[in-house]
Formats: sequence, structure tokens, C-alpha cells
Amino acid sequence: MKKKIKTLNTVATCLVAAQVIGYMGKAKEQPIDATAINSTAYYIGFNFPLITAIILYIVAFFLRLKLKRNEKEDMVDSIGKE
Repeated sequence: MKKKIKTLNTVATCLVAAQVIGYMGKAKEQPIDATAINSTAYYIGFNFPLITAIILYIVAFFLRLKLKRNEKEDMVDSIGKE
């Protein structure tokens, strides 16, 4: 489980880094004039790595909570076994 959490965090960090690089490359461009639906689709598409990274961070957070809960249960269960 720890390996899975580290993998999710690493992939999410790489996606955030890719998004930052994308923002730096886009900073020199002029904004695109488009209709509301086209601009919404453009921003969702452009920020898709960031959205994916946020989802991966949330999944990793809940896995970390589950891991801590399981470790606490194992610790409590091992008290009476001695």
C-alpha cells in the first residue's frame, strides 16, 4: 500500500510539473477569442493534467488514511497476543 501511495504522489507531481511547464509556455501567447463553450472546453482540456493530479492526490490521501487506520487496528489487536 505504501508503494501505491508513493506511485500516485509521484505521478501527480509529474503532472503538476507538466502543467507548470505548459503555463510557462503559454505565458507569451495572446488569449484566444472564442465563444463561452469553446473557451470552457479549452480551459478544461488545457488544465486536464492538473485536474488529474488533484484526483490522484485525493486518492493517495484516502489510501494513506486507510493505511493508518489499518496500522492502528493491527497495533490494538497485537496488544493482547503477548
